[in-house]
Amino acid sequence: MYAGSFEATLQLRGPVVSHSSAVGGYGIDTVMARTRDENGQERYYLAGTLIKGRLGEAWQELGRQDWRDDFLGLASPGGEEGGRNLPRRGTVFFGDFVDGKTATGASCTRFRVRIDEQMGSVQHGMVQVIESPWRSGEPVTFVGTVRVLAENGDKAAEVRGAVERGLNWIAAAGAEQSAGFGRLEKVHCGDLEERRPPATIIAGDAVEMAITPTEPFCLALRRIAKNMFGSSEVIPGGAVKGVVAEMLKLRGAEYSELSDNLYAIRFLHAFPAKLEKKRPEVLPLSLAIVPADKTRIYNAVHDWLAIEALEPAFDVDWKDQDRARVYAAFGLESADMELRVRTAIEGEARRAKDEDLFGYRMAVPHGFRWCGGVSFAGVPELKRGIVARQLQELLAMGLFGLGKTKAWAKVECAPTAGAVVRGRADGRIIVTLQTAALLLNPGRLGADVSMDAVKKEYETVWNLELGDGSVELEDLYFQRTALAGGGYFRHRFQHDLQYRPFLLTEAGSVFVLRVRNADVAAVKAKEWLIRGLPIPKGARSFYYLRDGEESTWWDHCPFVRENGYGEVSVNSALHDWASHDLKEDGDVRE
Repeated sequence: MYAGSFEATLQLRGPVVSHSSAVGGYGIDTVMARTRDENGQERYYLAGTLIKGRLGEAWQELGRQDWRDDFLGLASPGGEEGGRNLPRRGTVFFGDFVDGKTATGASCTRFRVRIDEQMGSVQHGMVQVIESPWRSGEPVTFVGTVRVLAENGDKAAEVRGAVERGLNWIAAAGAEQSAGFGRLEKVHCGDLEERRPPATIIAGDAVEMAITPTEPFCLALRRIAKNMFGSSEVIPGGAVKGVVAEMLKLRGAEYSELSDNLYAIRFLHAFPAKLEKKRPEVLPLSLAIVPADKTRIYNAVHDWLAIEALEPAFDVDWKDQDRARVYAAFGLESADMELRVRTAIEGEARRAKDEDLFGYRMAVPHGFRWCGGVSFAGVPELKRGIVARQLQELLAMGLFGLGKTKAWAKVECAPTAGAVVRGRADGRIIVTLQTAALLLNPGRLGADVSMDAVKKEYETVWNLELGDGSVELEDLYFQRTALAGGGYFRHRFQHDLQYRPFLLTEAGSVFVLRVRNADVAAVKAKEWLIRGLPIPKGARSFYYLRDGEESTWWDHCPFVRENGYGEVSVNSALHDWASHDLKEDGDVRE
C-alpha cells in the first residue's frame, strides 16, 4: 500500500470570491471565505471540497469518468433505491487551499446590479455588495495539500498525473465565474512524497492513541434537519476503525494479519483535550447543583435523601451557563465549531442545484488533540503481537479520510498505564459509562415502558447477564436512554429484517452495584475496564446478533464494544466525595 501527498498550487487572477456563511461587515452581501491556520491566523481560502468538485467536472469533460469514479468515489445507493447505504470511497483527499499572504483586516468591496429588462435601468433593490480582497487582474496564490492512497507507487503517480491534468483543465474557481471572477492562470503540482514514517512499536495488549486532525472535520450527530450536519466533539472508535478498514482495502501482504483480525481490535472513542493534557473523563449523571447555592456541586450517589430535599438540578436540567461553570470546574474544554454551507452544482447549467443546499458544523482542531486508545485483548493471543505491530505501522501514516469532509489526521501512539480497579471502603462497585452502551432488551420492556419495568430490566442485565450473579444493582442508579435509528441504520444494518431502532444507555449513566461474590466481581470489573461492556444476551437476541458469530456483529450493529461503545470507569475518584465547591478559577476543591 502507498500513502503519500503532494502540494498543489493554484494561481488565480482577481477578483476572486468564494461564498462564506459567516457574517461580514456592515452592508456586505457576499463575504470571502475565511479559515484559521494552525497559528490561529485568519486566512482566505478555497475549500478543498470546492476544488474536488471542480476537478471531478474537469475529468468528466475530459472523458475520464473512470478517474472520477475510482479516485473520488461514488455515493451509495440509498435504501429507498434498494441499496444498503454502502458507499464506494474515494482514494484522493483534498485539504483547503489557503492564501497564506493576503491580510484579512482591510478588504475592499465591489458592486453588482441587476438591470430591469423593460426599463433598462437598475432593478429596484437589486444591488449586491461583494467583498473583493484582490483587485482586477491582481494575482493570488492558493496552496493546498492533496493526499493519495494507492496500491503502489506507480498507481499513486498515475493519480498525481490525473489530478494535475484535471486542474489544468479548470478555467476558473469560486463564485461569479460567468462575470470573470476567479480566472485560473497557472497550476503547479509538487513531487509526490510517500508518507511512511518509522513507527515506535509499543508492546502490550493496549496502547494510548492521540489523534491530531490538520483541518476542520465533521463527524455527524443525529440530524435535526435533512440538510444540516452537526459534528460531534468526540471521534468515535467506530469512525477510526472505519478509516483503517478503508485504508486496508489497498493493503499488500504486509497487512494481512491486521485485516483478518480487525474485527477483534477495540478502538476507544477519542475525547478532545488541550495539547499535552490527558484524556478527560465523562462526568457522571449523578452530579447535581441546587438552585439555592450554585457555587457547590453535589454527587447524589452519596446521600440522595439529603440532596433530594434541596430540589437538585441534574445535567438534563442545567442551563447553558450552569453547564459551562461545571465543565470549567472539572477542566473540560471544547474545540471551536465552524459552519460551512455548501451546495451541489448543476453541471450543465453551471448553477446551484435546486433544493440541494447543505451545511456542515465542523470542529476546528487547532490547539486540541483527540485522546483515545486501542486494545488488542480480543485478538487471539498468538496473533496479538503481529497485529499490534501492523496497526501501529499503519497508524504512523495517519488517518486518511476522517469524517464527512475526508480530513487527514496525525496519529501518535504511547504506552498505557493498564487497567486497575480501585477499591472502595464501602465495598461497592460504581460503574460510570464513558460511552453509550447497548444494554436493554426492548422486547422485555414491552410497549408500555414504566420506571419499574426499566429498573427490572437493568437488574436483569447487571445481576444475571453482565455480573453472572456476582453483583446486585442497588436502587440507586442514574441513567438516560436514547433511540438511535432512521433510514441509514435501517438499510445499512438491518437490511431485509424487521426494523428495530437501537435503545442506547447514554454516556455518564451511573450504576451502583452491591458485591455478592467478591472474587467473581473483581474479575468481571477488570474485564469491563479492559474490554468494555459486552452486549447482554437479551439485547443480542432482540437485535439479531447470534451467539457464536461475534466476528460478524459489526456488520449488523454499530454499537459493539470493538467500536468503542460500552467503555466504563469503575470506582472513579469522581465518586469519592459528596459535594465540592466550584471555584471561580475553574477548579474543583473540597
